[in-house]
Amino acid sequence: MKLMLKNCWKLISLLYPFILAVDVVVIILTNNKDYLLPSQAVRSSFIVLLITALSWGSFFLITRDEYRSSYLCFLSVLLIFFYGYSYRLMNDLFHLEAHFKGNHLIVLGIWCLFLGVTSSGWMWNKIQNPRRFSTYFCAILVISLLPRFFSISLFVFRSTSASGNISIPSDLGHPDDLPVYSGSLPDIYYVILDSYGGKEVLLDKYYTDISSFIKFLYDKGFYIAEKSHSNYLQTELSLASSLNFNYLDQFAEMKNPQRQTLKELILHSKVRKYLERNGYMIIALASEDDYINLKDANVYYDEFVDINPFEEILLSVSVISTLDEFVNLGLPFQSYQTHRMWIQYTFDKVAEIPAIRGPKYVFVHIMMPHPPFVFDQDGTPVTPMQSFSMADGNRFPGSNEDYIKGYAQQVRFTNSKLQDMINVILEQSQQPPIIIIQGDHGPRRLINWDSLGKNCIKEAASIFNAYYFPNGGIPEIYPSISPVNTFRLIFNHYFDTNLGLLDDRSYFSDFFHPYDFTEITDIVDIDCQ
Repeated sequence: MKLMLKNCWKLISLLYPFILAVDVVVIILTNNKDYLLPSQAVRSSFIVLLITALSWGSFFLITRDEYRSSYLCFLSVLLIFFYGYSYRLMNDLFHLEAHFKGNHLIVLGIWCLFLGVTSSGWMWNKIQNPRRFSTYFCAILVISLLPRFFSISLFVFRSTSASGNISIPSDLGHPDDLPVYSGSLPDIYYVILDSYGGKEVLLDKYYTDISSFIKFLYDKGFYIAEKSHSNYLQTELSLASSLNFNYLDQFAEMKNPQRQTLKELILHSKVRKYLERNGYMIIALASEDDYINLKDANVYYDEFVDINPFEEILLSVSVISTLDEFVNLGLPFQSYQTHRMWIQYTFDKVAEIPAIRGPKYVFVHIMMPHPPFVFDQDGTPVTPMQSFSMADGNRFPGSNEDYIKGYAQQVRFTNSKLQDMINVILEQSQQPPIIIIQGDHGPRRLINWDSLGKNCIKEAASIFNAYYFPNGGIPEIYPSISPVNTFRLIFNHYFDTNLGLLDDRSYFSDFFHPYDFTEITDIVDIDCQ
């Protein structure tokens, strides 16, 4: 018995590379638990543990020493799966991406120096008692893992108990009461521009005059709703509302509503279901926001390998991310280069869609002019000094001046690309289409996600909202129309439905409590600094 316990304890002391491998997964889930689903980590967990096991086995074949194999395996896991964290730290300290080409080579060189010393026979000979060393190392890793493991276990339990019972409020997602239309069916393009604010806010807060772009739209026959405001200040909330042409009030009354419910409302929205009943082909382009990807559309365009958000993060923090600087692997690394590729791909692909025959509903989400700011006004690539981040508001990694300058330049570039896109759609469509170009919310430079009282609501709520309607347009449209009434108005006029218009209202909620709504309708036009 004593011998068996001794061997068991020896085995446990050798497992610290595997404890580190588990920590790789737990760290990502803990840091992103309000966005990721636990199920998205299953495939990655197996791969991380398999790589660790293969690494340990390879080192044992070379060294024939269990303790040294665990030590070398630990160093390997550290390099493979924690490289990205060290790169971000180095970049934030020395701004490598902004000042150096081949910046990954610099960080890799430092890693090679570190590993060359720590994995050398000289270093290993300094460890007088490998067994005790392994035991201490194992204990330290277990102690550091436990708080995160407890936090993520609680999160997994709550998510699992709720995921099997995603409840959709009764007035959302059910279009069966709407009549099927028997007349001519125009193509519908719903183009969402992330964080594109209204004309007044752009001029007042960002010193950007978009009059020439608006004149272009007027000349093409567009209607501009110049006093439009978003119904919600977060993308997923805004789209879940507009695509189901209703407010999300019932979520505030539900017990423990899950954020993934929004994904279901966007994926199988009332707009989509109704258009499918009318014979529409659903066409969607992949977005960097996985919550709004219509992956089961009839036609789904995606430039990158289809992996889930957890796997995107894992790839981006791994040493594999170094290849992004040198070769396009078709993997969605979280990097400025990949972000530029997403945007360019989306604009290029939309130009091919008008040639597809048959009535079609085209859903496009473009992460512009939302941060990060990776283009100047002419489309020349720009690399921010900070490590890659899509955060805004009080979590924006740059300065106030960085936001103003970057946002203004990206607005101008967006307008240029939109003009090209609109020209192609209008010229190549077989019959005049419906085109909606809409901000999901305004710019959020002055938003504080931790406190409603410290926010500039006018900036974040004001949106750009433009419509192209065929056959004379819609007389009932008005300057302050909000996204919740967009498809109510379109379906009434072009599909003979009888949907009443709702009051145009706006709500605030923070990211971590998305359904704790505070109505802000009365303050959306109050100026702020």
